[in-house]
Amino acid sequence: MGIFRRKENAAADEARTDRLLNGVDQAYTARTGHVGGAASPDLDEFEETVLHAVARDPEAPYPPPGHGYPRR
Repeated sequence: MGIFRRKENAAADEARTDRLLNGVDQAYTARTGHVGGAASPDLDEFEETVLHAVARDPEAPYPPPGHGYPRR
């Protein structure tokens, strides 16, 4: 199965987002020795980019109108 040959849904998307956020938190803790990276002002560029990429307005529809999850 290729990387783009999978069916997505909201649960899979949410699970992937959680894994990304946990990974950023673990990377921050490993790098600094402190817990709670998301609220810290000393995030590195990669950590900050991941947080901005996964952040979204919980009140907004997702996926946005006109977009959908990939299908086979």
